[in-house]
Formats: sequence, structure tokens, C-alpha cells
Amino acid sequence: MNKINLNLLLIILVIFLSCEKDNAAPQEEINQPSIDETRLIEIDGNKDDINFQNVVKLISAKDSILIFNKGNSILEITDISLPNGFSANWLNAEISPNGSKYLTITFSPVEEVEYSGNIEFSSNTTGVSPSISLNGKGVSNIYEGDVQVLSQKELEDFIDKGYVQINGVFSIGDVSIASSYEVTDLTPLEKLISVRTLVIYYLTLESLEGIENLKIDGGWIDIAFNPNLKNLKGFPKNENSSLSVYLKGNKNLEEINDLDHLKLLKSLYIIGNEKLANLIGLDNLESIEGVLNIVDNILIENLTPLSNLLSVEGFVKINENTSLYDFCGLVPLISSDGVFGTFNQPKDNSFNPSESDIASGNCKLE
Repeated sequence: MNKINLNLLLIILVIFLSCEKDNAAPQEEINQPSIDETRLIEIDGNKDDINFQNVVKLISAKDSILIFNKGNSILEITDISLPNGFSANWLNAEISPNGSKYLTITFSPVEEVEYSGNIEFSSNTTGVSPSISLNGKGVSNIYEGDVQVLSQKELEDFIDKGYVQINGVFSIGDVSIASSYEVTDLTPLEKLISVRTLVIYYLTLESLEGIENLKIDGGWIDIAFNPNLKNLKGFPKNENSSLSVYLKGNKNLEEINDLDHLKLLKSLYIIGNEKLANLIGLDNLESIEGVLNIVDNILIENLTPLSNLLSVEGFVKINENTSLYDFCGLVPLISSDGVFGTFNQPKDNSFNPSESDIASGNCKLE
């Protein structure tokens, strides 16, 4: 009997526990709040305008913007539409959350007109697409006006714009500020055909190579205060009689042999070149329409290379060349009455003959 009772109790216990489990209160399900997906286009710096300004027609200019995805899901930009004259390197691209990609825009004018319009994005953004205006103007490859550059980068950037002619003064360096301008290479100027006047002041360059074929059209070439320039190799092969040459304060200039192609000049100034020992290079010079000015070149001893010079229509000034003792190179000029302006009495040279002394052959300190 005891065994039967025990089994009965076990059966009752199992039934009781099953009922308790069935009667237990159901667990409540915990629902996580949903997060909305976002895809937001943002332009670095909130840039809303790109102005290419003047670009020579048939030449291209580039600029870039950085596009961010400020959303929490992948941004797809499937197309970028640009106005006429502009293009972009964009292909169907994805930008990850908090990621970015560069967009490069190219402006390529084919006419001398103004170009403008807006960039339009096709994307899956959940926000508002930004508005970016594009502007540029196609211009002639002839630059009207003066240009000044103060560094190698500025020089190269200007030449890269595609101009081939400057109807004005092209200044490399600053004539009004005695500084040192880091321009070491003029070879980018090989793309330039002509300028009215070329000014090369206070540069660190050692050579003029790059301007050999540059035409100086009716103005000056000023080469002054360039401390590393030892010669004029690369000087323009310009035979225009309206060219004026101005050489001043190039303290290490030793020779000017590369002027030997010059026959006619408007004016010639050679001033304060302390290591210039002679005037070899002027041997073929026959006529000067304006001024001959040779002053303060302390190593020059004679004017022999000027023996083919027969005409100076302006004044002649030869002063302060403390080693100069021989004026015989001017005998043909003076004896033929070739000075149509004023022959200033030389002074502060080693020898200072008068105009009549030179004409009579008393042209050299014995």
C-alpha cells in the first residue's frame, strides 16, 4: 500500500506543477525603437559658388570640391548635371556614412563669352540637394594690360592660363620693392610669343633661358638687381629697332656677349654692374635712336666694342666708370658727327676726354 500511495503522490505533484506552468503570466515582448535611415549631401565649407573667372578659349581650368555624406546610411549619387562649358569626372558613386569624395570640375570655353549655371545632383539623399553655381568667361589669348608675378608658382599659373601675347608690361618681380623673389626658371615663358615690355627685377634666377624667342614689341627689357645672374644667356633674339635695353645693379653680371645680335636699339642703359669687365657683345651695334648711358661700371676699361656705332639720336652719358681710360671706340661715332643729341662731358672715369678730344684722336690715357 505504501508503494501505491507514493506513486500516487508523485503523479499528483507532476500534474500540479504542469498546471502552475500553464497558469504563469506570459512574458511581455520588449520592442526596440526603430532608427530612420538618413543620407545627407554636404559640401565642404558649404561652398555654393565656383568662379573660374577668365580662361582662354580652348584652354581648360580645373577646380575641386569635397562632397560629404553626413547621414547614417550609404549615399548614392548616380549623376551630376553641369551647364554648357563645364564637365566633371564623376561616375555613379557611393559615399559611406561620414565618408567623402572629391568632385573635380573642368571649365573648357570654346567661345569668348560668359558661361554660367548650376550643378544638379541625382541621388538617394533624404535631405535637400545643395545648390552650387558655376561661372566662367572665355577670353582671347591676347592679354590686354599689365601683368605682375612675384613667385615661380605665380609665373607658371599665369602661363598655364594660355595667354600667348601681353599688350602691356610683364613684370617678374617688383621694381618698387627691393626684395628677393623666388623665381628661378623662365622656361615656362617659351609658350609666350610677345610682350610690350619685360621687367626682370630682384629675382634669384641664374639664367634668362626661356625668353630666347620672346618678342619685345616696341618697349623695354629691364634686367636689374638680379644677384645670381652672371651672363645674359637666353636674352631675346629680338632685332626690333624699337627695343630699349636696361641693365642695372646686377652685381655678379660678368659679360654681355649674348647681345651680339643687336644692330639697332632705341636706348641702351648699362648702370652699376660692378663685375662687368667689358662691353663685348655690343660689337655689332650700329645705331641708337635714343640714349646711350654707361654709368658706374667700375671694371670696364675701354669702349672698343662700340667702334661700329655710328649714330646716337639722343644724349650720350659716360660717367663714374672708375677703370675706364680708353674712349677710342667712340671715335667713329664722334668724328662722323653721329651724336644728334648732347654728348655730356664724361666725368669721374679714369680718363675724361671731351668730345673734341675724342674726335682728334686724344681718346686714351697713355
